[in-house]
Amino acid sequence: MTDTFDTLAGLRVLAGRGEPVRRKLDADGVGVLVTLPDPEYLARTLEPLGSDLRRSGSRIVSADGSPAPGWSVQDVAARLVESWAALPDRTDAGPVYRDLRIVSTTSPAIAADYALQVVRSARDLLEPAPRAGRAPGRPRTGSSSATERKRASREQQRRDEEESVRWFLAGWTAGRFSRAAPAPGMRVPAPALRRKADREISTAVAEYDETLCPVPPGGEPEQTGDTDADLRALRAYEEQRRERGDFSDRWESWEEYADEWDLPLRPRVPRRSVFFSTADEVLGKRSTYRGQQVYTIPDTRGGTMPNTITREEISEALEVREIVAALREHKRRHSSRRDSGGRFAPAADGTVVPLDSRRR
Repeated sequence: MTDTFDTLAGLRVLAGRGEPVRRKLDADGVGVLVTLPDPEYLARTLEPLGSDLRRSGSRIVSADGSPAPGWSVQDVAARLVESWAALPDRTDAGPVYRDLRIVSTTSPAIAADYALQVVRSARDLLEPAPRAGRAPGRPRTGSSSATERKRASREQQRRDEEESVRWFLAGWTAGRFSRAAPAPGMRVPAPALRRKADREISTAVAEYDETLCPVPPGGEPEQTGDTDADLRALRAYEEQRRERGDFSDRWESWEEYADEWDLPLRPRVPRRSVFFSTADEVLGKRSTYRGQQVYTIPDTRGGTMPNTITREEISEALEVREIVAALREHKRRHSSRRDSGGRFAPAADGTVVPLDSRRR
């Protein structure tokens, strides 16, 4: 412990050693500004976790990967705050020593937040724990060049975009993203369809990012000034972060979620060219209708072309047209008689005659 005191007493906030942390405190009604070293720099200096521990995702574990009771991030941070608050008076103490003691005794919540940053930095510096039960990786025959990696990345990106477009079109034609499925033969403006696809795929991307993010949604809780409440919120936040596990755990959760809700495994908002090339393949080539590019929804019910009209449908359409024409003509005649100022009524044969002539 004496060595730790000596180390802290000799610390200075030096330029080029990360980003210093500055906080303004209220000490007995007097505003006090404290300046603390960069958390990673202090973690490297103090080594609060020693060298016998390992990291597994966001957890601190033993060297063999087994749990390490009493060595959670919260536990270590709490012990740090207690030790800083108990620092004895020293005539040779530097500003870091004094500021750590001031912040720990005056504002434990701020001290706890800073201690958590220090412990997280120390955890990230630990060696990774061995992963039990994993098959050895395949031997690498040679390292790929930067050009090959870029090409592979571009190919994967295009596959993800195409898969996302196919997922959207399958759901859209089934009525998943609207009140009803589009009817066969319906013409849909291509730009509007692309905008709708972007919105729906963006929603899937947001769920994908949230599930795989190592930090709980909303980030770290804001300080309220209530020491106990702030500490509880920080502990709850760290617990949520621990429960999210490492990337393999989060990826497994996403696979289950995507399978349950029928989402693409790697959703990605497509580029314009990728969307239209994939949609052309799924829906058929675009056509021009009234000056704009449209997709005509194909009829998948039994081999009937979308625009095919039967003879019966043509006959019914002609009958409807004749009825509408007769109604319009009747309305026109009735309006012309009424405008002439006389009184008229329909005769038995359907013609319109003046009432005066009927009286005679």
